[in-house]
Amino acid sequence: MTEISDITYQIGCAISEDIFYAAASLDDYSEHGFTRMFILQDTSGIPEWSYHDLRFTVNSVCLLDKADVNDDRLVFALGEDGEVEKYDGIDSYEEYIPNAGLNGNWSGILGYMNSIRVIGYNMVAGGSSGQVYSKSCDGKWSTINISFEGNNEFLDKIEKHNIFPDVFDISIFDVNGFSIDKLYAVGRLGNEGLIAFYNGKSWKFVSKLTPADLHSILIVDQENILICGAHGNLLLGNIEIGFKRLTSMGIEDDFYNAAIFNNEIYITSNRYLYKYHEGQFTKVNIRDDINSSGFIKVESIGKVLWVLTEKLIIKFDGKTWTFFENPDNNSPNNDVILNVKAGEKCPQSGYWFTVAQVNSRQYFEQGDVFPNIKSDWGDVYWQFYGDE
Repeated sequence: MTEISDITYQIGCAISEDIFYAAASLDDYSEHGFTRMFILQDTSGIPEWSYHDLRFTVNSVCLLDKADVNDDRLVFALGEDGEVEKYDGIDSYEEYIPNAGLNGNWSGILGYMNSIRVIGYNMVAGGSSGQVYSKSCDGKWSTINISFEGNNEFLDKIEKHNIFPDVFDISIFDVNGFSIDKLYAVGRLGNEGLIAFYNGKSWKFVSKLTPADLHSILIVDQENILICGAHGNLLLGNIEIGFKRLTSMGIEDDFYNAAIFNNEIYITSNRYLYKYHEGQFTKVNIRDDINSSGFIKVESIGKVLWVLTEKLIIKFDGKTWTFFENPDNNSPNNDVILNVKAGEKCPQSGYWFTVAQVNSRQYFEQGDVFPNIKSDWGDVYWQFYGDE
């Protein structure tokens, strides 16, 4: 698919201090089961973009950073029906999680997938109806689904609260942890928030803390996690000591995820980007036109903080906010082919650049052939920068 359209970001992850990976939908095309995957590189002072397309709806992305082993980084994208893309910057490999999703030839009846993580050298994915799957880097996907069988403590709790123990009432929105046998899952169980812990053999449920959906898990230190949820829920603790709410009941925004940067906690929500420090919550003032527009993802890596909104990728170095607007958004050249593969002819005279080489911006006349350059991030594409 080569159409140019304004885009809306759905999810993303940081690859490095200079590279961000984001999944987007096309505003002008309603086709379901399609996602455009963008790579932003900010290494030369000029933002450089590339993309490739996936024929499924991406709900989650994550990074496997093996730089300590062989300087190799992989990014994974999880589709709602259990599709998994592994992308190494050059080649894209696709597989699927057996029984996951609803619409794939491999799917069962348990519902869509929501989250994928790399924990150590294992991948873990979670979804509707208590679906949790794990896979070692060289292994196969296996099931560690949340179930009620043999969990007498939780069955007693269900009976007390008159909740019917139906596996279809469990939705897993995120799975994260310290290892494959020290794993947390959060989401929704019936009409209450769900926190569950897996010790490598069985799941243990945390007593009811909130009626709100719980959305994401952040590893805080060697023992504790931070959970973000709807209606201002921000819960800190672990399975041994329990969890406490850090927010007052006066905050009603839905919290999506959190990151720790410069010893402060940044939290995305449906309206604001919040900051929590020494027991105090404040709204982060980034720019007037986006301060209350909603924030999708925040992630720290190295010495920078990445922030994702529906229309912008933002980077913060502790002093300065840098804004990256996708060239496909609000572009007067949307009727021009903005991405042209190396070896093809230039469709319009002007300045073009490629992510394959820093400081690559140069002027091409219409009809010139774009040169090929060795790239660590896939096929070389030249992108239109402007007439001047």
